[in-house]
Amino acid sequence: MLLGFIKETAIIYTLGASTKSDIFVFASNLPIILFSVMGTVISTTFMPIYTDIRINNSIDEANSFASKFGAIILGLCITLTLIFIIFPDLLIKIMAPGLVKIAIVKPVIKIVMPSIIIFGITSILEGVLESYNNVEVVAARQIPFNLVLIISMLVIYNNFGFMACIFMILIGALAQLLYLASYSKKIGLRIKKSTQHTNDYLKTSLQMIIPMAVGVMAMQINNIISINLASGLEVGSITKLNIANKLSMASYSALGYLIVILVFPILAEYAAKKDFENIGKSLSEGIVKVLIIMVPVIIILFVSAEDVVKLLFQNNKFLEQDILLTTKVLRGYLLGLIFWAIKDILNRAYYSLKETKVSMKNGIITVCTNIIASLVLIGPFGIVGLALATSFSSIISVILLISSLGIINVKLKSKYIKIIVAKLVLPSIIIYFSYYIINSNLFVGSTNKFELLIKLIIESIFMVSIYFFVLYLTLKKELYYFMKNRNTYN
Repeated sequence: MLLGFIKETAIIYTLGASTKSDIFVFASNLPIILFSVMGTVISTTFMPIYTDIRINNSIDEANSFASKFGAIILGLCITLTLIFIIFPDLLIKIMAPGLVKIAIVKPVIKIVMPSIIIFGITSILEGVLESYNNVEVVAARQIPFNLVLIISMLVIYNNFGFMACIFMILIGALAQLLYLASYSKKIGLRIKKSTQHTNDYLKTSLQMIIPMAVGVMAMQINNIISINLASGLEVGSITKLNIANKLSMASYSALGYLIVILVFPILAEYAAKKDFENIGKSLSEGIVKVLIIMVPVIIILFVSAEDVVKLLFQNNKFLEQDILLTTKVLRGYLLGLIFWAIKDILNRAYYSLKETKVSMKNGIITVCTNIIASLVLIGPFGIVGLALATSFSSIISVILLISSLGIINVKLKSKYIKIIVAKLVLPSIIIYFSYYIINSNLFVGSTNKFELLIKLIIESIFMVSIYFFVLYLTLKKELYYFMKNRNTYN
């Protein structure tokens, strides 16, 4: 996440807030946006099946499946790339209509589109590495991409010009691929010919893809709904909604999502062994870890939201009233962020057992809930109501996913989870009120960005230290006992 912010800073430093910066941001994000749903579906479909084959058959059989599955994905990505290269106008009108009249955009799209092919191969490698529990490698996959883009802004632009930087986007995607490929080779991934069982495995994976795609697309659809409704409100509503959403999701991606990708390969391995008892235990542990890690992050961001927005976005075009409204929207998103993380972990349990229809139905219900809640809340609360609707739909999603666990014969350690939740109340209350004590004595009313940064750092360190100290005092017995004798919590 840090490199991502450095990348954005490098773009602003080099290109400013200009047409070129808009085009570069659009070009660097376009393949990722186009591939986001497909990439998630590919990796979450592929990994449980690959793990199943590797454990219950052989590595060679698993590699045969990976080779055939990868060939199909490669063919699909090549087809999509050619379509977008041949018809760039359609893509521009849909994704960035404001850039339609700028002549340079078409060649830019043609340059970056082949990165979709690279991302297709990358998604397969991610699945293989996750199967072997190399999640730290997968989590760091954006580092080569961001480093290349930072170099392109700070070095390449002044020496070779703007179009050379566009080519560097492709180089960044390739660097990411080579990074993952080097680790995949070490664990034994090889291209193998198809066997008589390969087509059976492919059939299973294809049956999973469509329901899973519907479930994964729920987030994108919810975002589209929010943007469409926000467009009918006051000018700047879409920008405020986007800023608040990005800030809330950045805090989740930096910490909560790491737990999700750590838990997924463990669930897949137990699923391959049909070990439902340990699936329930691992799922419970994952939920507890998300709660312990995300609760202080959410509280700190919630109480210091205004200072965070000021630090990152305040300027002569983003005024005090914009900051206050964005702060309210951010807090609306934060109310449901913990449920978003739990939802992701629960979905991984269904994916690992190849039960994707539950996630599909849940995704459809979540979208419908979000639409209804948005229409109800937008009247009295305006743009803040859209954030609250998203949070409410996340809560409903978690309730439905938990109630459906019996379908896959998985049982959560509910007593353990309830004990942890109860024990989190005290440290949460303490750090919530400790913020106001610090805030009332440190750079009060300051708008200086350096002072705001120092203030946020001191507050965060102080609150996190208190949180984990109190947590240690209140939770050490339960955590120790659970790790030694998990069967007690039924």
